[in-house]
Amino acid sequence: MKELVLDTSSQILFVNIVIDGIVKYSIISEGKNNHSDNLLKFIEDGFKELDLNIRDMDRIVCGYGPGMYTGLRVSLTVAKMFAWTLNIPLYVISSLDLLSSGYFKEDNVYSIMIKAKKDYSYTKRIKVLNNEIIVLKEEEFMNNDEFMNFVSDGDIIID
Repeated sequence: MKELVLDTSSQILFVNIVIDGIVKYSIISEGKNNHSDNLLKFIEDGFKELDLNIRDMDRIVCGYGPGMYTGLRVSLTVAKMFAWTLNIPLYVISSLDLLSSGYFKEDNVYSIMIKAKKDYSYTKRIKVLNNEIIVLKEEEFMNNDEFMNFVSDGDIIID
């Protein structure tokens, strides 16, 4: 199974190419209002590095937010066009889950945030216990001070 995974909903541009459940190519690039300039280039770089083509993909996975509206449109448009053109499935995943997924290597509580507008963030809080993810607080738009009030001392903060 070959998957192309994309997200441009935040300041982070995220591209992974996953083959049989193993990430073979990954680019995480921080930018500001330039994801549309870089997304296709990073996808192309990954295909060249792995000697693959978009036609080799079995499915596309894309973050659907929460996040910046313009950023969401960039990756979702690219993902939808690839999936439609190739007649392959398109799956969507929460951008908070996608951007934090590589962190869940140990049992702990994780507080996740993506900056939104001034002094606000999109947040979620989960617990990982024996490789199981338990949602403690669903995705929410909140003031950064409120976020810090519900974070405990032992939490790992992902932002």
